[in-house]
Amino acid sequence: MISNYLKIIIRNLFKSPIFSAINIVGLALGLSCGIFILLWVTDELKFDSFHESGERLYRVMENQTYGDGKVESQHATPGLLAQALRDEVPEI
Repeated sequence: MISNYLKIIIRNLFKSPIFSAINIVGLALGLSCGIFILLWVTDELKFDSFHESGERLYRVMENQTYGDGKVESQHATPGLLAQALRDEVPEI
């Protein structure tokens, strides 16, 4: 039964190679995008989940504005910010 299916697949590949190539490329592209989205979602859900109180953690972001009006957000902040936050915000 499986050999019959394989024969039909090979015949269809050689009968219409352009249509088969479009289908195979589309399937590969769809699967790879789906896998990348799944990996991104699992990374976002598991970020800092090893902490005991992980739901209470926050990330401090820094917005940098450039001369041409472009604004970029980064998660890297100056080292002195930790001490300043401890001094000014009593909850930390």
